[in-house]
Amino acid sequence: MPTTSYYRPEHWDHVHVARDPREATGASHALRESVRAVVDQRLRGTGTLLDIGCGTGALLVEMPVGLRRIGMDFSAEALRAAASRKAGTNDGTRHRCGWLRAEAERIPLARASVDAALCVSALWAFADPVRVLRETARVLRPGGVLMLHLWGPPADCRLITLGAAAIGRVIEASRLTDAVTGPFELVPDRVETWLREAGFGTVDWQRSHCRRPVADLASYWPEFASLAPTSYDAYRRATEPERRRVRGLLGRLLDQSRQRNGDDELDLTWWLGVARYASHRTGPVGDEGTTATRRTPSDHRPEEGS
Repeated sequence: MPTTSYYRPEHWDHVHVARDPREATGASHALRESVRAVVDQRLRGTGTLLDIGCGTGALLVEMPVGLRRIGMDFSAEALRAAASRKAGTNDGTRHRCGWLRAEAERIPLARASVDAALCVSALWAFADPVRVLRETARVLRPGGVLMLHLWGPPADCRLITLGAAAIGRVIEASRLTDAVTGPFELVPDRVETWLREAGFGTVDWQRSHCRRPVADLASYWPEFASLAPTSYDAYRRATEPERRRVRGLLGRLLDQSRQRNGDDELDLTWWLGVARYASHRTGPVGDEGTTATRRTPSDHRPEEGS
């Protein structure tokens, strides 16, 4: 992959055009549910919510309908898919979301104009994540919160890393260059430093985890495609001989995992960080009574994955 292509809209247009915007898998659904729980807790169903790097809008349309929801992405294909969504809520009301095409480093919204922002499966897709966080702070109202998502250590995310390893070993175009920050390089310690520099206060990190049964390749690919779309897009666009080699290698990796663990389940772990913009902050971000696992960033250390 060319050094700069990963951060260009054209790359993400290719990724999104091949995906069904309505697809949902068990793991991606679990991630969305965990985000929805945090949004419910923080916003109580009112206010303006900005989804930065919203992709095809699958997450935003599941947020409470009482919110004013704005999805922002720089991929025209992603927003075209988002705008085509016609799903409603259980009572028949249509999703009311606005879609905005823009770069996250230059958010075209007024200062102090949103109550909360989401950044889910997106921070590593920005060429300048520090600038994105500063822009997010600019558009947040005093006391507003940013809710962002990071993956856990590679060893705890085998639902992603097995497929990425198989594809990376065979398809050279799928390998990220040194100029690109990979998803597993962004850990809470590093991101919290950026958040402080951007003007945010204490970050509340909540750890979530799920396990998904993967009996064969047919059940693995939908899970992987929804979690690692860039890697899956490289597989999709590869030659048939390359795809056969990937499938053979991935099949062996899945067999090894079953033999080692005694079952066909694969782990996925993620962090959700909640940071309040420091202006007029009255206290810690955390609330009493949450059932989520909480750890300080120092408890999270990157590990090598296959």
